[in-house]
Amino acid sequence: MRSTTETTAFFDTNILLYARLGDDAGKQARAAQMMIALSATDRGYISTQVLAEMFDTLVRRLGVGSRFHVLEHVHGTADAFRVLPTGPQVSLMAAEVAARRGLRIYDALIWASAWQAGLPVVLSEDFAHRQEIEGVTFLNPFASDFELAEIGC
Repeated sequence: MRSTTETTAFFDTNILLYARLGDDAGKQARAAQMMIALSATDRGYISTQVLAEMFDTLVRRLGVGSRFHVLEHVHGTADAFRVLPTGPQVSLMAAEVAARRGLRIYDALIWASAWQAGLPVVLSEDFAHRQEIEGVTFLNPFASDFELAEIGC
């Protein structure tokens, strides 16, 4: 992993949703703190998949606001982070790692986007904390042994 002053990180959708809708005030505050810190220093990344999942979750699953209000929020998120495309190469790479590792395809797409961009860290609650897959480490920022300093916050 890079030093904490240089760490870039990919945000999984679940972390972004905690910042927006967290039922747990501690998780909501931590997610927001990381998003603000990594956005302000241009070290936060998401993918087009994450934007689509965010929109879908906020509109369909959680029934939050109007579609246009949600769309404004998604635009704001896209403006705050570097957005990586989820094109054919990333999709095929994800399918390969999903087959080899038994991952769900959407989790594999998160990995493939980070791997393709050379990002060392994915912040997610969906993987085992500190799990490493082919050079990408998954950190659960809500785990008891996670320190914000690990990502330079």
